[in-house]
Amino acid sequence: MRKRNLYGAKKTNGYDSKAEAARAEQLKSLLDQGLIENLREQVPFVISQDCEHGCKPIRYIADFVYIDNRKVHGKKGIEIVEDVKGRVLPIFNLKLKLLLCKYPHINFVISKAIYTKKILSGFTEELRKCPNKKR
Repeated sequence: MRKRNLYGAKKTNGYDSKAEAARAEQLKSLLDQGLIENLREQVPFVISQDCEHGCKPIRYIADFVYIDNRKVHGKKGIEIVEDVKGRVLPIFNLKLKLLLCKYPHINFVISKAIYTKKILSGFTEELRKCPNKKR
């Protein structure tokens, strides 16, 4: 018996959800147009190392990482770490805080899927940065 996703997402074209597959298509189109470069998928970030008691490291796996050549986040040529979400859950917020504390230079974008009558109609992008980062 196939294990069902806890939140009802269905794997699509090798991606964890329809929204992630749709966003991958959009990013690949931007890559072809030269608006972004160096697109990578499923990029791991180590949040905490092994501890002396044998705990495994805590990892966060970003859906996409790329260089954005558009001037949409205030600058051109910045590295974007992106995650696609249908809904943002508390555990994600916790991991995101830990990630931004460990890697304060990251420009993190949450792409929230927008659904109209259960059909994916687009994404909203929310930029998050480390709140304690010196500017």
